[in-house]
Amino acid sequence: MSTQTIAVAMSGGVDSSTVAAMLRAEGHNVVGLTMQLWNQRRLAGHEGMPEQVRGRCCSIDDVYDARRVAEDLDIPYYVVNHEERFERDVVRPLLTNIFPVARRFPAACATTISSSTSC
Repeated sequence: MSTQTIAVAMSGGVDSSTVAAMLRAEGHNVVGLTMQLWNQRRLAGHEGMPEQVRGRCCSIDDVYDARRVAEDLDIPYYVVNHEERFERDVVRPLLTNIFPVARRFPAACATTISSSTSC
């Protein structure tokens, strides 16, 4: 068994889950990590968004999926929450600096943020 620990970035999807399982099966010490950047649920009910937001990228459901896989593999799992930092350092500058010039949004989540008063 390896004494070195391997961190696997886990999205909750098949690829990262498979990698974690393969490394665990090979006897490696594995820890699962998810970087939470965005939560689509907080936008539910806002203008242009459905009352319930499901099946979208970056949702809290993805975090739950990754956690469930880590539990099944019996590996430690941690969520690194960077939602506020991501909005402050990436999304807001995008809306402030790029949108006025481009006159269009590169992603649906940015469109919703621009009209949301809760951001």
